[in-house]
Amino acid sequence: MRMSSFEVVVRRALGVVALASCVCVAGAVDARAFERRELPVVTITRADGTPLSIPALAQPRGWLLMVVDADAAGSRRLLDALQTWSLGPSASGIVLVLEGSAASVAEAAREWQEKLPGAVIATDVKGEARRALGVKAVPTVLGARGTYVEWRIAGVLNDPELLRQVVVSWLADDRPPA
Repeated sequence: MRMSSFEVVVRRALGVVALASCVCVAGAVDARAFERRELPVVTITRADGTPLSIPALAQPRGWLLMVVDADAAGSRRLLDALQTWSLGPSASGIVLVLEGSAASVAEAAREWQEKLPGAVIATDVKGEARRALGVKAVPTVLGARGTYVEWRIAGVLNDPELLRQVVVSWLADDRPPA
């Protein structure tokens, strides 16, 4: 059956929109293949000054390790979006690692303790976690299960809302590590 010229135009337009959406979503996001690997042993600092080992924070279900720069607009956009997603008890599956200047990290840690109750809020002023985790761009969201990182999304998203379903689904995933 032959398509009418209207159908051809509509299909082509939808194809262009789909392609443009992919380009816009990608923005500056790192889309390289990612290989599952074990979390490195590195120490971060809880907002109250208590040292924490990242592998010690591992949870048997899906959990997120988010490395953000307290001074960067892209990180701020992601955090502001995260706050609106009504995560409730699922927020306990988030470890938020704030980096940046000492003053901005301290201020951001206090702010996010209130905005994300249940989440672990930590600081890494020296950037040790970033180096150990191989984080090249911020914000970076690492999806972990147990002590293994299963996936990573790195870089600034034009629309952090596009991450909502990924975050919510991963935090709800209670399968044990493989």
